[in-house]
Amino acid sequence: MRIRAYPIAGLLVLFGAATSRAQAPWTVTITLTANPLPIGTCHTVLLTVVDPKTKGTPVSPLRKYVSIADFDMNVQAAAVSKYESASIWSVCACQFATVGAPGTITATYPAKGLAEDSRVPGVAFKSEIPFTFAAAQSKYNAAGCDAVAASGAAVSGSVASGGAASGGAA
Repeated sequence: MRIRAYPIAGLLVLFGAATSRAQAPWTVTITLTANPLPIGTCHTVLLTVVDPKTKGTPVSPLRKYVSIADFDMNVQAAAVSKYESASIWSVCACQFATVGAPGTITATYPAKGLAEDSRVPGVAFKSEIPFTFAAAQSKYNAAGCDAVAASGAAVSGSVASGGAASGGAA
């Protein structure tokens, strides 16, 4: 599922997901590679950022392309998230998820840990997409699912910012 987000002045609701606006708008597309997300599986989340002025990927003041590593990624649902590297982020559906239940993936720019000199001036926004859960395909329960179930919150935060990467996240 793809939903475009345009950078934060007010909060908009689009297909049940909030999309925000900011100055210097970019087109952001967040794609969960399996939606609905089968319980007991992990799937990669793709994030594409395009500057409509240049029709290309935005560039930071350090002349590096803006990537998923420059965003704080988060999932809210009966799921957990994990970074395979600074630029590969996945969402895992926990065994206690309910088929058809909703979840939300959020990308926030700039990441809290992104160095000031790596941030594109005047750009700050949050983009969200909804997803749902599908029937289980395995009995796998990702690391962290037990803690999420025990908390009763059914909310999983991700590693704050993408970690050190060529994209500039710290």
